[in-house]
Amino acid sequence: MSGIEVFNLLFRFAAVGVQFVIFWRVVADVELRPFKGLFAAFILCTLAYTVVSSGMLFDHHPEVILSLVPFTFPITWLFWMSTHALFEDDFSARPLHWVLLAAILTVSCTEFYFSVQAWAPIGGFLPAVNDIVSLVLVAHALYVAWRGREGDLLEARRSFRLMFVGGVGVLIAIIVSTELSFVVLAVDSPSMALTLLAAVSIWAIVTLLALQLLSLRSDSLLAALATPAVAAPSDGIAPEDRALYDKLQKAMEQDEAFRTEGLTIGALAETLGAPEHQLRKLINQAMGYKNFNAYLNKYRLAAAKAQLADIAQARTQVLTIALEAGYASLGPFNRAFKEATGKTPTEFRKQALARTASLETMQ
Repeated sequence: MSGIEVFNLLFRFAAVGVQFVIFWRVVADVELRPFKGLFAAFILCTLAYTVVSSGMLFDHHPEVILSLVPFTFPITWLFWMSTHALFEDDFSARPLHWVLLAAILTVSCTEFYFSVQAWAPIGGFLPAVNDIVSLVLVAHALYVAWRGREGDLLEARRSFRLMFVGGVGVLIAIIVSTELSFVVLAVDSPSMALTLLAAVSIWAIVTLLALQLLSLRSDSLLAALATPAVAAPSDGIAPEDRALYDKLQKAMEQDEAFRTEGLTIGALAETLGAPEHQLRKLINQAMGYKNFNAYLNKYRLAAAKAQLADIAQARTQVLTIALEAGYASLGPFNRAFKEATGKTPTEFRKQALARTASLETMQ
């Protein structure tokens, strides 16, 4: 056995050990849902991939390796979904997510079936389609992690976003790109050097995730995310934050700063003449918000509901109301409104105006 083969196995055994620890900790201790289920499944699938992609165990235990292959099919989908669940508050799976999973599994199972029948990797478009879809999902996961950094009020999660984009995502992209290169170049037996690169990348990924997500500290990232956001009463604001709190309340309730399209917490801090980190801490720890957009939505949706229920503005377009409330377009407004009320803006307006008309008739 060559030196590269030895290191390949060592890194894979080390990765498997860390994966077992992560899985046990997530199942036993993590309360954050749906992240808990998605991430636990992701770790199990990466464990299967660690074994399957070794390139050395198939000759000795082909049946075992083949039985583990199907568990590798949804890896990038689970990574993508776990990213949404971790970085987007109140995330829930939608029908489109499950349709995408079904499509990925269908293509992967078809490729696997013909590969087993021929007892060799198949050519054609199916393997390339799988790897391209995987790259797209990884790229979008990195985008999801990066785009929300500005409005994230949890400092531990804001820091983790940078490590996630620069570390975990890049390593996964390397692994997927390597597999895609095998397909494009029609390589039947990947070199041990590339196999070792994949082993080191897998070990680095799971180690980074373990260090960042599974800290034993009570203020760790997952503990902070699983803790319900509770706003302190106005008389419970710390004395050192009282002046900033009063200025913030005036800016939002009297000056209606929330109506500014594209308002960021940095711009708001500059308007208030306060350090950004102090404003982040105030809105998060004293007012109970984990995300700046959620804080803005409190005011924007209240203003929009008042306009929608106003019979004098019954002919005002929903888009106009959304823009006046501070939204850049109708889509984000509709999604935020439906999540908060369970109704579309049009449904809410119809019911509110019907109630108003009924009261006027009774009078």
